[in-house]
Amino acid sequence: MRLLRVIAAIVSGLLILEFSLSAISMLSVMGVAVERFSTLTRTSPGTGVVVLIGLLDLIAVIAMIVGFRRPWAAVTAGAFLALLSGFVLLRQIDGGDRGSDLLSYSLFLGAAVVLVITRLAEGVRTRSVAAAR
Repeated sequence: MRLLRVIAAIVSGLLILEFSLSAISMLSVMGVAVERFSTLTRTSPGTGVVVLIGLLDLIAVIAMIVGFRRPWAAVTAGAFLALLSGFVLLRQIDGGDRGSDLLSYSLFLGAAVVLVITRLAEGVRTRSVAAAR
């Protein structure tokens, strides 16, 4: 079980780093972030959508931090980040991207799935230990 906690901490750290920067750039509607998102997804989101994505990223980062104490918060955050990363990855594939262009969001998708699995296992174990008491 200790190994799962270490793995969960590593993927949490990676996702917290990436999506906190994403939240900051999207909430402040930085041109670079909007342009990068548009390039990856082949869409032109409005300002409201960009701010919403930034807000959801921020909520996910907070939930991952809370997830160190409450695993179910991290499971929820991981599920959202897996959906977001999967959406971006799917849009990249549909747009014709291949090879190393897919690396970043493949990594984020994989990390989010690992986060869900490890924190889910931790949450189930925590509940079963509490029920045994």
